[in-house]
Amino acid sequence: MSPKEKMEILKGTKKLSQVSGDLQLGKRVTLVAEKDTIVVTGRIRNKGGFKVKGNLKAKNIYCDQGSLTVQGDLELEDELEVDKKLHVSGSLQATEVKAGNSINIKGDATCEELSAGNSIKITGKTTVERISAGRLIKLENDHKAG
Repeated sequence: MSPKEKMEILKGTKKLSQVSGDLQLGKRVTLVAEKDTIVVTGRIRNKGGFKVKGNLKAKNIYCDQGSLTVQGDLELEDELEVDKKLHVSGSLQATEVKAGNSINIKGDATCEELSAGNSIKITGKTTVERISAGRLIKLENDHKAG
């Protein structure tokens, strides 16, 4: 059994397909999927925000002092915490999602808990147990709340 890797990308743009372990990202890093999806078997930690061009699968994501933009689908085994904004152009699947400011999902959203300090906007179908926002919740399609 090989040890878990820990990859660090501190700046710039990096093409990836898979990381077997944790991924540490620097401020404003852009990840580009070599195929359709980047798979990270561990956690993604970031300070200052990052962007993903393609689909992203990971255990969980912690984005400190920044925003996260995913130009594709975002699938997490566990939770996502972002200090500022979360923008996903595809669908979102996670256990718990927290954003300090806003959440904007263009596709479907499936999770147990979704919360934002300011607003949540979901264009596709929404399946959540609990949803909360400081100012606005806008669900534009079918939704099912626990």
